[in-house]
Amino acid sequence: MSVAYELKLKRAELTNRLEELAKLQAEVREQVSCIDKVIAIYEPGYEPTAIRARRPGRTAGISDEVKASMGGVNQRQVVLGILRDAASPVSTSECAAQFSRAVGLGNEANATLFLSSRDWPHYRSMCLAKSSSERSRWSLL
Repeated sequence: MSVAYELKLKRAELTNRLEELAKLQAEVREQVSCIDKVIAIYEPGYEPTAIRARRPGRTAGISDEVKASMGGVNQRQVVLGILRDAASPVSTSECAAQFSRAVGLGNEANATLFLSSRDWPHYRSMCLAKSSSERSRWSLL
């Protein structure tokens, strides 16, 4: 088989996929149109506009108050200092509490504000752990 033949096959495959996507797009537009009609029944003055849907997996950013209070603090250096000075392993919540004190946010700062997206699965699995031995294992993180 030649290269040109393989490219033609790939082109045909992609063309078929484009046709499938066009059909799917038409179906979705029809569903949106139906939803607009139902909304108009509940709200007669409703005008369909392009509203952006919420994107899944997005978390709220750090509040403006927190940003302002931290100023030019090098967050990485603060965390490394906390870990360096610790006599034993420090949990994420303990580290967050020490971090909030170090940057002047006080003890009342919610420690979960400082959980990064990388830490969240560990925190969640700790919360869902069935036994105390499983939970204590996560406290070493």
